Amino acid sequence: MKLKSIMLLMAFFLLTSSVATLPEIAYGDPVACVKAPCLLGPNVQWVPAGPASDTIRYQMYASDFDELNAMCVGQPSTCVPQIDLSDDPIPGSALSPASGCTSNCAISDPRFWVTDPTQQLGMVEVDFNHANTFWGVTFCNGRDGVIAGVTQCFDGPGGTPIIASCPNASPANDCTMAAINIRQGIASLIDKVAFTVADINSIGPGATPMDNPLTPASNVLHSGYQNDLNNPCTIASGGCTPGLASCGADVGGACNTVGPYCVTSGAVTNYPRNADGSCPAGTFPVGGVGSWDKLATGTAISAFHYTTDTTDSLGFVNPGQADFCRAADHFIAAGLATGKNAQCELTGESAALSGGNALFVGRNSLGRHNLGVGLDTAVCELVSLGATTCTQLQFRIPQFGFQIPQTGCRTATEPGCSSQGPDTGWNMYTGGHFFPGPTPNEEWSLYDSAFASDFCGGTPGQFSPNYDYVCNPGHDFWVEQSQFLGTPALAESSLQVAMDIFGNHTFTIPIWTPSVQYPFLKGWQGVSNAAGIGTAQGNPWSLLNAWNGNPAVAGPTIRWGQKDATSSLNPFTFNTVVEADIVGEVYDTLLVANPSSPTQIIGWMVNSYKVETNAQDPACPTNYTNARGTFSVGACVKMVMLGSIPWQDIYGCASSDAVCLTSHIVTASDVKFSYLNFNGTGGIVSPSAANVIDVVYNANQLPNAAYAPSGGTAGAGQSETFYIYLHNLNAWTLNDLTAVPIIPQHLWVTQTAPVQSNGVLAPCTDVGTPSCTVEPGFIGGGIYTDVILGHRLVGSGPFVCASGTLGAPGTVYGGGCTFNADGSAGSQAVPVGGTAILRRFSTSNGLDPNLAYFRSNPKFLQFQWAAYPGGTVASTGGIISAMNACRANAAAVGGVNNYAACQHWNTPDAGLACTSTAGSCFGATAGGRGTLPANFGPVVTQIGQWIGKGQWVFGVPSYTALANAQATPQTLYEDGSAEGSFTITSNTTNITFAHGASGGATIMVTLSGNPNFNNFTGTVPVTLTSVQSSGLTAGVSPSSITLAPSSPAASETLVVSTATAGTYIVIVKASSPSFPSVTVTIAVTVT
Repeated sequence: MKLKSIMLLMAFFLLTSSVATLPEIAYGDPVACVKAPCLLGPNVQWVPAGPASDTIRYQMYASDFDELNAMCVGQPSTCVPQIDLSDDPIPGSALSPASGCTSNCAISDPRFWVTDPTQQLGMVEVDFNHANTFWGVTFCNGRDGVIAGVTQCFDGPGGTPIIASCPNASPANDCTMAAINIRQGIASLIDKVAFTVADINSIGPGATPMDNPLTPASNVLHSGYQNDLNNPCTIASGGCTPGLASCGADVGGACNTVGPYCVTSGAVTNYPRNADGSCPAGTFPVGGVGSWDKLATGTAISAFHYTTDTTDSLGFVNPGQADFCRAADHFIAAGLATGKNAQCELTGESAALSGGNALFVGRNSLGRHNLGVGLDTAVCELVSLGATTCTQLQFRIPQFGFQIPQTGCRTATEPGCSSQGPDTGWNMYTGGHFFPGPTPNEEWSLYDSAFASDFCGGTPGQFSPNYDYVCNPGHDFWVEQSQFLGTPALAESSLQVAMDIFGNHTFTIPIWTPSVQYPFLKGWQGVSNAAGIGTAQGNPWSLLNAWNGNPAVAGPTIRWGQKDATSSLNPFTFNTVVEADIVGEVYDTLLVANPSSPTQIIGWMVNSYKVETNAQDPACPTNYTNARGTFSVGACVKMVMLGSIPWQDIYGCASSDAVCLTSHIVTASDVKFSYLNFNGTGGIVSPSAANVIDVVYNANQLPNAAYAPSGGTAGAGQSETFYIYLHNLNAWTLNDLTAVPIIPQHLWVTQTAPVQSNGVLAPCTDVGTPSCTVEPGFIGGGIYTDVILGHRLVGSGPFVCASGTLGAPGTVYGGGCTFNADGSAGSQAVPVGGTAILRRFSTSNGLDPNLAYFRSNPKFLQFQWAAYPGGTVASTGGIISAMNACRANAAAVGGVNNYAACQHWNTPDAGLACTSTAGSCFGATAGGRGTLPANFGPVVTQIGQWIGKGQWVFGVPSYTALANAQATPQTLYEDGSAEGSFTITSNTTNITFAHGASGGATIMVTLSGNPNFNNFTGTVPVTLTSVQSSGLTAGVSPSSITLAPSSPAASETLVVSTATAGTYIVIVKASSPSFPSVTVTIAVTVT
């Protein structure tokens, strides 16, 4: 996406900040650039298969500091690291001399690789509880038009009404303005640039201040930019022309679906505004950050920051400074005081303020500790005559394991609820958010009324994302448009308006977004630095690909540090990044994003997908009715799902029990069940499912062995087609689908769901029926919500929660994988000092169709072998090739129909090497075993099981189009086994010489991987031979070589000669016992 021009106001701020601050600090709002990921070390590339390691061990710490200390980041060389990966970036104090590090800097520590900076998809902010009352002023959910003594605010227990109050406010009785003045007064106390610079030791040198609740890493235009064709425009009635490439208010301009709006005084525009620079009635101001402050005059440096104030050591404005005085004016306008002294400290405080006790909840994590401490001090200085502590604002940092605030529900007995809300036990909070992708949906998913549980018309949810209870209809309209319009340009135009409404109402105070660098121990490879994310947290590819030939704990075991305890591992109620780190490895999503290029959306559980409308596919209706109502269908996503994805609890099935085995395979019923229930319950996943109306499929596609009583007729392993009906064809349709985990219906369905005659639960086919409804007790709190104690942490993902060795007698699946600090069995609340253990989804054979992850490394290698020669899909042409290639043919080069294909089909897909220090060596390879042409059954069977399953990475033209993916052939790993091969190339494809003379070529044989990363671990003796056309003499020298990690490539010389002019073919083969044989074909022209 192109960067767009910015207003002169923002350019002025850039100039000011570059002079006043460290050169590494650039303001976050106008800068939208994601740097291509790279590492100061090995292997930034990734592979869409795994896992390579045997175990992930999550170790819980009390804080970022404790975790990084356990890793020995910034510690002397005598310190022995206790973890391999961290979920925390390196603080400036431990990173490099440039960031304030004085000794044992990670950037030069020989124990670590350190990633290059990546601007993270995350932000830190000050949250306000809009369901609460601040010092006598009712916040009333951030609504407009709130009048004291008149407006009912539904913020009493269970959403019961209370009457708005804002004594002595100016304008009188305007509680909306009074609440905004309180929030803007607090915002005026923070110099974000100074704070970010002052906290460099904690957050690192690359963090950027921000005003809008949209991370610069999203690469989307922020509020405050100039108005152009990418911004909203208002067209006079009847005066627009559809389809034009530009837009404006003039007759004949292009049509735009957003508006009306105006731009406040000072902006260059021809859009409507009054003579005094104010906006006409019914329009929204989009004047940018300089227009947000209700009291300020003059030119803003940034939001609520108008002068170059002096600040304290943490970056908060000192008493007596201009912005501090404006904060006092805001509080006076809110009716909280009648005056201020010479230092602008409040005097004549209202009884509600002087006797108040608002609660400010902080966090002890990097970058948020100082925010809470500093802001608490600044507010106290304002309201308590310069004192640094006060009773009016009580600051508290809770014990570790504290979850973000819970919304609760209107009643504690609603599905998915365990307590009545709203939760008014807090007023302010140092919030932090981490976003797993660049889709600009954070403002919508965090602050739309639909996600404030059921207090503002949304779905009940104990842990709904909008725990701030922001419920502003005007903001809802624009932020929803930003999610449901059809093109990024239109969506982002609406987001401009939403950001301005957000800013001029000051629903929260965005502070900064980090640019992060992560450490990991040397020896680990496969650790990728995902754009906007980093190495591990939110980046499943690192966990899938990571491998170490000599790990601290064999397996290999990935020791992954976590900065906090957990409270919930339930997919409906988890809500912290630490909890997501565990939950995300157990479950899969239909689609995934490329870590290096997040706009590349890959089919993961599906082998094809297509966004369609009724005009393109009549199976996508224009209207649809189910038990929830009648809806207009904006679009559909047609998907074909793999029929070979096992649930992890399939280990409980006997190998001979076809009914059990097929009922433990992911089906369209599970997809429908998942989307309906994440859509129908309030939780962190709910926004990603909000656009979904229903998932529709034909039950006859279900496997016959398990679902014959319900109409299933398909054989085991057959693909299933379904349609996801959407309310709107929005710009981010596919991105939304990357965030919805698929859960097993058989473990989550309500206890009253019907059971078929064969003992299998009936599939989910109709909305609202018991078969499509989650058991309320599983998501509503109490012991039944605990997935560990209930043995329900079961998915189809790469790692399994189990109490012991997979497949061993007595092993429990979905539980028994968490432990308390004393080693005793735990629950989903893993305490500080406790651990969680996840095991690789495989037994001793990664090729097993039922007992191994469907995207395992051995299966990926088998797929590549079966998709020969194109490498994209397996086809019946491959079967024909395999059956005929090795048949004798005296007229063909090599004496068989197709010598190169014969070598491919008759040899394995990889060779094996054992690194016993890494873990157990039981890797499996597939492919040919020299049985052709006499016995083609084993080869044909293997090819056949991949036919009809499409590409391994549907969504890009071919594997080579995947950004930053490891080139084929890869070296892949399974515990202690390395699965690799070698390639053969020639420096020319055509040799020409005169008859009677000779010609030659240089042949290169190279081990898979390379010396710096992903290298094959064993020694491989390779023999080179050639076959050639009749009459041509050929020889390769040397005819045998040995490849090893220390010498992974060797060159040989091919010499050909003949006395007769003509055209010939020579094929050079490189082979090694139990390895794939590879060939290169060269044309020979003799004159």
